[in-house]
Amino acid sequence: MKLYILTLESLSKSHQAVQAGHAVAAYLLKNPKTVWDNGTLVYLKVPSLEPWAQHADAVFHEPFWDNMLTAVAILGKSDLVKGLPLL
Repeated sequence: MKLYILTLESLSKSHQAVQAGHAVAAYLLKNPKTVWDNGTLVYLKVPSLEPWAQHADAVFHEPFWDNMLTAVAILGKSDLVKGLPLL
């Protein structure tokens, strides 16, 4: 099963990578008995995360940036993220 990580396309590549890492950690903390076993990670970028937060299995808000939503994690649901550009 794939874990999809969505980050803001407006962030720099390095910030996208860091925020994606936070989203993976948030997912694992929230779902300790997950079926995802360090398998495939797919990093995607979007202009806004708000529409995706309702489908997320975990979200990450960056405290350094006034708790701005910077990344979400979605397990499976490939049909939901189909067509989004890779990071």
